[in-house]
Amino acid sequence: MRFIKRHVFFLRGYTQALFFLALVAHVWFYPPSDVFEGTWIDTLVDTLGAACLVAGGLLRIWAVSHAGRCTRSRRLKAPMLITSGPYALMRHPIYTGNFLIGLGMVVLSESIVWIPVFLALFVLLYGALVAAEEEFLSERFGEAFERYRRSVPKYLPRPLATSPSFSPGNRFHLKELGTVLGIAVGWFCFEWIESPSHRQWLIALYHWLTGTPS
Repeated sequence: MRFIKRHVFFLRGYTQALFFLALVAHVWFYPPSDVFEGTWIDTLVDTLGAACLVAGGLLRIWAVSHAGRCTRSRRLKAPMLITSGPYALMRHPIYTGNFLIGLGMVVLSESIVWIPVFLALFVLLYGALVAAEEEFLSERFGEAFERYRRSVPKYLPRPLATSPSFSPGNRFHLKELGTVLGIAVGWFCFEWIESPSHRQWLIALYHWLTGTPS
């Protein structure tokens, strides 16, 4: 079981990338309806999706500035137990950020049928990741981590009155900028595909590449 959990940890980035590509493919072949295009409903959906992306991205950046480069590792490691910044609010702020980013992508794509798929994937994938990570931290830091686990929730922040200020840390790793770029590209991708004229261009390109009649 431990091997499976840690193997999932290694493959977490690839799993997230596959989900995004599958979502793009779905929007390509099953684009959202044009019924609400240009209406307040379309604006509201875009605003909610963008808000989730921005909130998730900022939370990730804040977390990485405190935790440092170990958050980018393909294997479990932790030179110290991080309890500052967002880690004073929740034990897994990066995973909460990822949830907001993924939800933002689904909302922007207007693929309602993907919401239960996304929620199921999050529960399964991050359930295994959190189990592996907390098992590792418990073994490494012992009672210090157990006290931390008892006082700080997993994903949802505890009351702000019990937390420190929102000051950034000094361990930010530049590779996190790649995640920020990926969020921006995803945002642009769904907004671009949403346009009827762009979808027609994509459909024509698809038929040209596959040699099938339009």
